[in-house]
Amino acid sequence: MRGNTSHSCGGDSSHRKGNDTARDFFRRFVIASILLLPLLATKASLVRIVGLPSLALPETVAAAILTSLLLVGSVFFLHAWHEIRARKPGMMLLVSIAVAAGYGYSLAAIIFPQLGEDFSVEIATLIWILLFGHYLEAKAGTAAGNAVEALTRLLPATVHRIKDEETIEEVPLPLVRPNDILLIRAGERIPVDGIVTQGSSHIDESFLTGESRPVPKREGDEVRAGVLCLDGTLTVRVLRVGEEATLGKIQHLLQQAQRTKPQLARIADVWAGRLTGIAVSVSLGTLLSWWLILDAPFGHAVTLAITVLVVACPHALGLAIPAVVSIATSQAARYGILLKDATAFERAREVTTVIFDKTGTLTEGKPKVVAVVPFEPSKAD
Repeated sequence: MRGNTSHSCGGDSSHRKGNDTARDFFRRFVIASILLLPLLATKASLVRIVGLPSLALPETVAAAILTSLLLVGSVFFLHAWHEIRARKPGMMLLVSIAVAAGYGYSLAAIIFPQLGEDFSVEIATLIWILLFGHYLEAKAGTAAGNAVEALTRLLPATVHRIKDEETIEEVPLPLVRPNDILLIRAGERIPVDGIVTQGSSHIDESFLTGESRPVPKREGDEVRAGVLCLDGTLTVRVLRVGEEATLGKIQHLLQQAQRTKPQLARIADVWAGRLTGIAVSVSLGTLLSWWLILDAPFGHAVTLAITVLVVACPHALGLAIPAVVSIATSQAARYGILLKDATAFERAREVTTVIFDKTGTLTEGKPKVVAVVPFEPSKAD
């Protein structure tokens, strides 16, 4: 068998998609960081506290920067649209409403200063924080995807298929079908679930069972995809291949895990939906109360209403939860821990006892010489 490139069961494409998503959010975050700096330098209070050089931007420049930031954060409007279509309002809908309202008023206040102070810095900072949170969340999915990709590398790109008694052909793994007969030589990985029809060998199944000792296989025994043939030669009749094989099912479980959320994140999503309705209602109530009842200028009432929306945005959840999931997923993948559900992170704190089925699973599978004991010489010597 040549090479050790993967025969993907969907793992490669999903992993590439996760990498692309993470890179997209990081690129947006970098652009937002660059655009945010000149806006920060226009705020006198921040200039005094942080020590930034004061910057007086022309209205057109400030408006262009704010518009660019809105385009960079347009991904949130896309998520909000998905929430609306699914009839499940969440954090992205509230964020989008706050950003759109703040942008509209800030753009008007930049062009017409008599309206009062704009929200450009606040809106820009909100977009900046959320982009960073989404980047961490996408990165967490990529870390889990690395585990899937590592599994796909266990399968060879091509295999030796026995066509008849005298002909052995090399074919790409995707062309293998059930009941095909494959030739497996020493040092090669078995690419399918199958039954040994001829030969005998010792198999390394440590990646699957944790057993460090080689397992003997002979005619009639079942073997699984991804295990290593250590010695001898086997002919194997294919039972299952691709997504139906053991390795494919493990990949499927990992891909499902990438789409799950911790319980706290689900609770946050539910309350974010409720918070959207509450925040919009309070914001409208604030606008009408100050404008109609307290007889405040309309511009001032709008400012207070938008302030309610911006303050209500749960951007702390948008940053904290992805950060925790990202760190935990990366650490788990680094130590070879494959999670079927993100809620395992939360349940792990309740674990008091860990039970292993046999001592073999606790070894590293790397035998070494620890002592040399000579035999006593015989009388013949």
